[in-house]
Amino acid sequence: MKKFKLPIKFNKSLIFVFSILIVLSLGVYYLIEELNILKEDALKLQEQIFEFEDSRNNLNQLRRFVDDTKSDRGKIDSYFIKDETEIVELLDDLELLAEILDIKINTTIVVEGTDLTRYGGEDSKDILKLNITVQGAFSNIYNFIDLLENMNLRLAFDFARLNKISSSNTNENSATWSSSLQITILSYKN
Repeated sequence: MKKFKLPIKFNKSLIFVFSILIVLSLGVYYLIEELNILKEDALKLQEQIFEFEDSRNNLNQLRRFVDDTKSDRGKIDSYFIKDETEIVELLDDLELLAEILDIKINTTIVVEGTDLTRYGGEDSKDILKLNITVQGAFSNIYNFIDLLENMNLRLAFDFARLNKISSSNTNENSATWSSSLQITILSYKN
């Protein structure tokens, strides 16, 4: 049998074609690897974008929540006596009430640390107590106490005493009475 021999020119062409195929296949492999790397980078960027969008949405929701609760916070802040001017307004209201009811009033302010759990609170802190002494007709004192309970306050009566000071022989309604009250102002109701 005779060996078949390819011409030399064909051998060189075949080697050249194989070399080009190898170079092209390596180029395609390199291109695919680069595309995979770019794809991974794009996925990471997309995850970062999603995280940024989530955090932006959370921030927007938080801003809406803060805006929604702004009026509620104002109501909560107005619920408590915050400064001396509100105490002065309270004392002016009490004096006006006493003047309208034609009774004499003497008020003493006491600020003390008290356990608020006794009044339905949760902790201990400084609270405002008023010692009030009023003198006048029984019905006027009774009305004063009734109106005091219905004022725009949240309060607790610590004690209340009512004493007859003098009596009138002609008219029982003109007898002079005295009442001592100690109240704890827990907050304004508003």
